[in-house]
Amino acid sequence: MRNSTLRFIVALSLGLSVLGSAGSAARAADFCLNPALEDQPILADGRVTPLKLHAARVKKFLFPSKACSEISATALYCYLSFNQRAEVTQKYKCSLNLKVDHEKTLELLGLTHEDKSVSLEAAQVAREKLVNAIQGLQQKGQESSGFGSDIGSVLGRMEKLGSIESGMDWKILTESHQWIELKGLQGKLAGLPDLETALVASRAHVTEDEAKSLKLETLYESTKPFSFAILICLAGFLFSILAVNLPKFSIWAALSFILLMGIEIYGMALRVMVSGRAPVTNMYETVMWSGFGIFTLSIVLGLKLKDKRIWAVGFAGNSVCLFMMSFASTMLDSTIQPLVPVLRDNFWLSTHVTTITLSYACLALSWFICNFVLIRYLFGTRDSASIDRWNYVARLSMQIGAVFLAAGIILGGIWADYSWGRFWGWDPKETWSLIALVIYIAILHGRHVGWFKGLNFTLMGGFGFMFVLMAWFGVNYILAVGLHSYGFSSGGAAFLISIFTAELVLLLATYAVSKKVEGSAKKK
Repeated sequence: MRNSTLRFIVALSLGLSVLGSAGSAARAADFCLNPALEDQPILADGRVTPLKLHAARVKKFLFPSKACSEISATALYCYLSFNQRAEVTQKYKCSLNLKVDHEKTLELLGLTHEDKSVSLEAAQVAREKLVNAIQGLQQKGQESSGFGSDIGSVLGRMEKLGSIESGMDWKILTESHQWIELKGLQGKLAGLPDLETALVASRAHVTEDEAKSLKLETLYESTKPFSFAILICLAGFLFSILAVNLPKFSIWAALSFILLMGIEIYGMALRVMVSGRAPVTNMYETVMWSGFGIFTLSIVLGLKLKDKRIWAVGFAGNSVCLFMMSFASTMLDSTIQPLVPVLRDNFWLSTHVTTITLSYACLALSWFICNFVLIRYLFGTRDSASIDRWNYVARLSMQIGAVFLAAGIILGGIWADYSWGRFWGWDPKETWSLIALVIYIAILHGRHVGWFKGLNFTLMGGFGFMFVLMAWFGVNYILAVGLHSYGFSSGGAAFLISIFTAELVLLLATYAVSKKVEGSAKKK
């Protein structure tokens, strides 16, 4: 650490002292390209984080994924902060065009559907059009639509880039433990050597808790536990399948379970220590926690019922969640950000939200099992005894999930009374959670009294989870209204509609085949 700091001081001495001179570009490269700069603490989004992580998030937000691939995010952020855009565009051939995601936004900017970005100059010229468009959508109540969200994002990118280039985004910690913008610090100090000293000293000014958080967050981002977990999860799925007929693979499935459990607990523990709260505060974390819940419940049920196929379903369900976390970046934001005031109660956050998310995990496991049975049925595996065995596992998952969901709704009502002054207000999130609970109670009751038997129960299990998806994702990505606005996001509407469509096609196809099979049996 000491050697790293010394190298950083040397780099600053070479670079910052000449940033204002005529030959500053070459020396600026010495400063901005120094690896030691990456660990510099910076205040971003209300929390202290390593500069390299903030720079990576800024780059991901501003520019298309393949833009500026020849330069690190930290160096790019540094160049822009010291107003060295020409150095970036000329030396690294980086266009610095702002990202645009929606086709209608491209049309509004006069671009083609093949374009995925717009130059800052063109965006500034079209700024009035963008503002008028978002105001028109606000009047129609459509500002949270995909088009409206993208316009807001483009305007936000313009503002963010302007903030960086003006030196207002990079905040430096002073001896009095105040965070001052780079621009403001340059104005207060006598010269660039003093700025050099301030940058170096800012590392020593962070508190012990902030220094610990910086190290943990760097460790989390460098090890990427959930990306590595995908490989272990897929291996566990394969070993569980093989262990059904080849018992010698059981030990490998068990080892995969232990290793995967350790990796995911490690990843979640790091997030908890960095954020200081339960890992269920955004959509990324609810998917993470649900995947862990699916996997854990499948192991418990598999051991209880002595059926390794249940393990395979759990590994598969967890794999889906891990793939979403790793690749659905526009839908799930992995960044750790400060909480809105209503969520700053660790007791209720750790009880209500965790309980609700665990209910989603249990109901998701039953859904995966039901879909597994439906797909097998379509491809000719129609043994009624096998369907009943799988339905028993699905029913156990539904029962556990329904209990957790009911408890979560009650806990949420108590928290709502504490935070908002009312136990229940028919908020969309509350309403859809209640609808999902009622649907599953009806399915379980129907199974108990004999309404839904055999494949019909399986069909209802597949149908019921669509209401959970609506409560979980639909309110956030499609409706985007209500008091639970802190969970709203973009980029998931098309994904969710695709899931609904695929599920309905599977349900209708299986139902049609089952009626055809029943008709053939009656003729015989």
